[in-house]
Amino acid sequence: MRINIKRMGAEIEAHGQGAGKEKAAHILNRKANAKLDYVTSVFTEIPGDICRVKYDGFLHKKLEFSGLYRLQELSMAYELQNRFFAIIYDLNYDLDVPVSATDDGDYSFGISYDGIMKRKEVRFAAKGRTGELEDAYLRNLNIPLILDRIKALDLLDFIIIRDAAANCFKVRCKSMVGSATWNLIPPVFYVIKPKRQECVMLIELFELIIDALQNPEYEAVSCKTLIQEQ
Repeated sequence: MRINIKRMGAEIEAHGQGAGKEKAAHILNRKANAKLDYVTSVFTEIPGDICRVKYDGFLHKKLEFSGLYRLQELSMAYELQNRFFAIIYDLNYDLDVPVSATDDGDYSFGISYDGIMKRKEVRFAAKGRTGELEDAYLRNLNIPLILDRIKALDLLDFIIIRDAAANCFKVRCKSMVGSATWNLIPPVFYVIKPKRQECVMLIELFELIIDALQNPEYEAVSCKTLIQEQ
């Protein structure tokens, strides 16, 4: 069935609230879910059968990996933002990193970019508690192998939070690649399609992040090679 997005946008403006708006929003969300399905399919098509979809939810997927150095699961979800004449579905990646060390501290790490109009250098910095342990984590996180990938992938809002109760780190970041946007004018729904190499680079990044967080007393090691160039 062909969806008249222009008319649907007019319904949203005209009704404001009610069944018409809810139906239009549901249609858009279904289309966004199809976009997210496409994004996950790029990961599952990586040679070597290293990835499969473990959980196929609505606007939320969970990938399971096998045969990698450390990465086992990765969640992907769309976060909706209403803008003027547009709805943006930001792609968020979430990852839990279990750690063996007992630490009841409350602290986190986040990235900051140098430069306003053009992002230049990127680095992790501690938020909240600071000390020798946090400095050790920062030494592992602020290495070229990690920072260059964050910059190349143009990742935003990268945050690493220590969850003492669960004895793990919760990692989250936002990616422009894989995000989707519905525009009213002109009426179009599009996704920033990820390239296979970008997906591989993202997997490598999370491998390195996990290694850095699970080995604070050592320098982070290079991640395992995932794909040989064809």
